[in-house]
Amino acid sequence: MQCLNLMNIINRSYILIIGSILFISQVMLNHWVRGKETVWVDPPDGFVKSDPQVYRLMSFGHLPLVIDWLFIKCLTDTQMNKVTEGAHSSLFYTLDLIAELDPLYFEIYLIAGNLLTVIQNDGLGARDILLHGNSFLKEDLSSYSDEFKKEYWSNPWRVPLLLGYTYLFHLDDMHHASEVYQEAAEIAGSPSYLNHFQNRLKRSGGEYEVGLKLLKFMIENSQNQVARTNLEKKRQDLFIAQYLFELNQAFLGFLKAQSSYNLSGSISKNQMGSYFREFLRRGQMPPTDPWGGVLDLGPLGKVTSTTPHQAVFGLR
Repeated sequence: MQCLNLMNIINRSYILIIGSILFISQVMLNHWVRGKETVWVDPPDGFVKSDPQVYRLMSFGHLPLVIDWLFIKCLTDTQMNKVTEGAHSSLFYTLDLIAELDPLYFEIYLIAGNLLTVIQNDGLGARDILLHGNSFLKEDLSSYSDEFKKEYWSNPWRVPLLLGYTYLFHLDDMHHASEVYQEAAEIAGSPSYLNHFQNRLKRSGGEYEVGLKLLKFMIENSQNQVARTNLEKKRQDLFIAQYLFELNQAFLGFLKAQSSYNLSGSISKNQMGSYFREFLRRGQMPPTDPWGGVLDLGPLGKVTSTTPHQAVFGLR
């Protein structure tokens, strides 16, 4: 009985010591951060990027415990409002710190890819954390055992999938989204639809095709008329961009077939205009696009149109 009482006292003392260390470490860390000159630009909300090395030193050998505490802090974070462009919330900085301290922490990438994007509209923050996870996935995960990967990193394709989603829907960057979607498709166990995405994206103009299919799906499933109208406008803009892309590809093929074009070191604007008019004549195409816009050549010899349209998913 005395032995049990002694063990209980020791356990309580150990917990008290650990708690005291964490509290003192937090106080010291806050004091250090406030007094530290840093090149990091403070965002408008006042949060700052933490130095992982300070946390490693202040954990006194109990870094896993500190990381778990930080993760619990993420789950209880009440700062869930949308952030202004270029700023980040406390949630981002906590997730970013965990990624620096322990890139193995799979769950933080899922939180970043969902909460930061959908709730806080922080696409840049989600991108940065997911890039960290995707880098670990490609460069380091293979060195771990199958047992470890099964228990802690099951379905690793979710990281590049979320990264692709962030690029596409929050950063309007189809080119980078295409790259990581194809990476996700190569990972064992990834959903079959990613293979279809991969095959389409590998084809010339596949990014436009995928973008149009995604917009069609979103329109059909939209319950809000305002959102539906905006999506339909995006699809119209992307149709125009796809048409100009295909027209430019056809014109480039026409130019490559002209011996005089291939032999010329440089082409004048007038000569390029002559090629374009001949291209339209041989293809029996009008000098206007299907929406009534006038077709012309831009400064770099690229086919343009007077039909107004905005870039969609970074495609124009």
